[in-house]
Amino acid sequence: MARRYDPMPAGLVVLARDKNAVLPDETLGSGVVGLDGRVQLTVERGGEREPELYFELRFAARFIDLESGSLVASADPPRAVLELPEVWTTRDRYSAGYTRGLWNEFTGDAIGSPADPIAFRVTFDAFVRFVQWDEQRGGFTGLPEGTQVDLVEHDPLRRKTVLARGALDDHGRAQLTTTQDHEHQPDLSLELSTPDGLWSSRAHFAAGSLNRRGYWDDHIGTRIGRWGSPYTFDLSGPAPRRLLGNRVRPLIDGPAILQAMTAAISGAQHTIHLQVMLLYADPAGQAIVDLLVEQAARGVTVRLMYDAQTTSTSHRLAQLKAVWARTARRISDEERRTLLKQLAEEAEAERARGNTDALMQPLRDQANAQILDTGFPYVSVAPQAAGPEPAAYRDLRAELPFFGVARIDHRKLMIVDGRRALLGGANVGQEYLYREAFDPTVPAEHDPFIKWHDCFVEIEGPAAQPLQSLFRERWVAEGGDAFDRGAATGAPGRASHPTFPLQPRFDDGIPVSVLDTTPGARLHIHAELLSLLSKAEREIWIQNPYFSSREVLHRLCDAARRGVRVVCIFPDEHNDSWDFLYAARLKYPELIDAGVAVYEYNNHMTHAKVAVVDDVTVIGSANLNHASFFNHYEVAALVHDAEFTAQFRRDMFEHDLQHSVRVHAHDVEALLDIEDWVRPYLRWVVDGWF
Repeated sequence: MARRYDPMPAGLVVLARDKNAVLPDETLGSGVVGLDGRVQLTVERGGEREPELYFELRFAARFIDLESGSLVASADPPRAVLELPEVWTTRDRYSAGYTRGLWNEFTGDAIGSPADPIAFRVTFDAFVRFVQWDEQRGGFTGLPEGTQVDLVEHDPLRRKTVLARGALDDHGRAQLTTTQDHEHQPDLSLELSTPDGLWSSRAHFAAGSLNRRGYWDDHIGTRIGRWGSPYTFDLSGPAPRRLLGNRVRPLIDGPAILQAMTAAISGAQHTIHLQVMLLYADPAGQAIVDLLVEQAARGVTVRLMYDAQTTSTSHRLAQLKAVWARTARRISDEERRTLLKQLAEEAEAERARGNTDALMQPLRDQANAQILDTGFPYVSVAPQAAGPEPAAYRDLRAELPFFGVARIDHRKLMIVDGRRALLGGANVGQEYLYREAFDPTVPAEHDPFIKWHDCFVEIEGPAAQPLQSLFRERWVAEGGDAFDRGAATGAPGRASHPTFPLQPRFDDGIPVSVLDTTPGARLHIHAELLSLLSKAEREIWIQNPYFSSREVLHRLCDAARRGVRVVCIFPDEHNDSWDFLYAARLKYPELIDAGVAVYEYNNHMTHAKVAVVDDVTVIGSANLNHASFFNHYEVAALVHDAEFTAQFRRDMFEHDLQHSVRVHAHDVEALLDIEDWVRPYLRWVVDGWF
């Protein structure tokens, strides 16, 4: 039976209010609900440049008679009534959290229309999927059809109320819907019974401590996932947790990263596992492959995953920038001719070093070496893959969007002997790995080749093991051998196992959490990063090259408004993606208006994906965009240590501020040297899909 939504009774007063962090909220307009449940509000702008609007309903009578649809003063039986709060407001439902309102830009715009008004429904819709790892299949499968899942509300006395209940379909999916508005902000979790006992998202996905919510902060009326692309929970993998006793070393820029990688490879005794998106046929790629060949010849097992397809087609990025130069940028004809010539030369150079057949052949000839191509097929409007489909995306194919960024293995991860792990933003190529440091005061064009600013982290200790497990999971999913996990902890031979050795804690070690994005299984980076930003108390430092997430934007703005120091460093025109260059610049006014300090890093591309939030450091492969949060394979480390974080902030962020230019509100329009038609593309395509 279809669920019916009735209009609110006529005569109700609706207020349009401006949400303020310090001053009392201001009423900007009001209206009265008509017989059809609709109301027109005319808002007079207040003192703010861009008020943060929300709606408020005030009820004189507290009940609605469900038969007549009218307001009544009491709930005397046998009358069927709906109880109302004294005030119902969207202030903490639609104006904060995952969407800072049902609109992104509203100043001077109509929100809805008489024919198509915004209908606020006090509901919670969770489109979720539960999966588990199938070792034999080498992939994730949905939990058995019919498994019951509950949406549970917790109160401070630790009592539970089931708000909604559903059963999983044959793909492990369920929709949970509640129309009950029990609390201002209920503490929700998902529960289901498994052969191993009760599983709860409250314990597995709570951020920071077990008494915090999991994947949502403000959820009433907010959908979690879509039916075709539900929010997915992996029941077979452990929740991210702080692993104590690790030695952690940040590696800032090419020389430090290259030195650490070569030292780790050269010192390998049993196994070298390397996973990158791009591995180029250039001096850096040659140096790394030569070392791998040498170690494989010595008897070390080498397993390498890289995206040969994306590597070979990386020249398309220069071609895309040429399209920007021809059609989208407001530049002089002379600048355009110079730029197009430069981009044509870049495309040819990229095409040449993207052909890795000759580079890889010596490694393929080694008996102890295995190479897997992690490339997914590029997807068109009607997804069709040529030839047999790898198991890794067979079940996901029907859900792929029509953009080629749908599935990319974007991780940069190396584990040696199961004991030492390196991860971060750098691929294997000369712009990432180089021996001579660049001078940040000199433009990159003055070097023999362009060098990028990037960051890795080296980890030894217990946190290496989940990273090894993450590599193995991806390796097996791509058709690689299911190499031995090792005996149980404490069993004979465990300490010297070649891939999963026992990892004792270092006495001087510090806590590390390992996070990942695994499409169809886990979205830990999205959940934990947004939770960190929401809970920040003192400071947030962000450096990221590809920023388009409005979820992150709103949390940065909210943090700044509540007094947190927020500093963002983005690339200037050295950004290799102009889609993200301008997508970020389009958000500068909102950031600056909220009090965020926005900088652009000059002279070189900054490719680092790093953050500092109070006493936590985040270093990984994930960008601040939809693709990294949901569609790409990503990895990140959270270092929970005040001393480490303070030093990293000084060495990375405060150092980079000296070579960055602060952007003020009056600077933004000059930075947006693009045609007007490009802005909707950035807002609706780049922000939404990329």
